[in-house]
Amino acid sequence: MPIHDIDDASHLDHLQPQSSNPERRFDITNLVVSCQNNETCGHKHGSHTIPDGINPYFVANLHEAMPCDSNGELYSDSLPDAAWAFAQSRLNLNDPGLKSTRAEVIRKLREQTISLGTGNRRRLASLSAQGIGFISIHAQELGRFGFTIPHS
Repeated sequence: MPIHDIDDASHLDHLQPQSSNPERRFDITNLVVSCQNNETCGHKHGSHTIPDGINPYFVANLHEAMPCDSNGELYSDSLPDAAWAFAQSRLNLNDPGLKSTRAEVIRKLREQTISLGTGNRRRLASLSAQGIGFISIHAQELGRFGFTIPHS
């Protein structure tokens, strides 16, 4: 199901495919936002169930389990081998287009964060994720500058 944002770049994806478990079709814990690209993410995994090791409802901090470097490439030292292999092969999360987008997000975040200055944490609220996306990258980059994201 496409999510109508600026360029229809995302859709709701089923972690466990409807074909294998139709009664979970509208279960909120079976839905995640995924990119709309046919070569990555939700469309790429097709009828394969997302493994628990990369399921955002089961992994306490997926960002820490699968961070990215400044070039936008995801890596992992802590995911189970099967989950990391699935992320690479079935979801194609290090697709050149996704890496490029993540690198651009990081560049913009660094520009915004540097402009805040190290002693001005109150202005953190003015850092907008609007038009940037990837909140885990946002948290990762802010952490490098000593900021923390408050948990609600």
